[in-house]
Amino acid sequence: MTPGRQEYSRRYYAEHREERQEYQRRYSAEHREEVAARHEKYRAAHLEQYRKYRRTAYAKCPKTMRAWHLKKQYNLTLEDYDLMLTGQAGACAVCGNLDKNTLHVDHDHITGKVRWLLCSGCNRGLGGFRDDPDLLRRAAAMLEDWGKARG
Repeated sequence: MTPGRQEYSRRYYAEHREERQEYQRRYSAEHREEVAARHEKYRAAHLEQYRKYRRTAYAKCPKTMRAWHLKKQYNLTLEDYDLMLTGQAGACAVCGNLDKNTLHVDHDHITGKVRWLLCSGCNRGLGGFRDDPDLLRRAAAMLEDWGKARG
């Protein structure tokens, strides 16, 4: 590209920024699967670069990256998360402990719907039982039986 053409392109894109952004939004919405596949292919081909970028971005602006993660994974804003946290009095929904670290967003793996905020132990526990209430009841019964037998 010639320097004159570069300057023209730079000026054009600067002057038509909003139109270009709107076009990108429309295109991405209309071609969601195609765009996602292209992004995934790029990430796979440049995995180490991608990981390095993510680590750097998290270090530079953790709040922004946290907001991005909550929105991407769970369709939650930071305000939604804070409302849930306030509703649970800042504690894990299962054990009630106040966690020094950020509580994890628990969600239904089939529907993707957010359920509660859990400490890491309770989150791993529920995940270990594959969200199966029958398994949890059996495990609870075994622990109760063990407690009775023990004394």
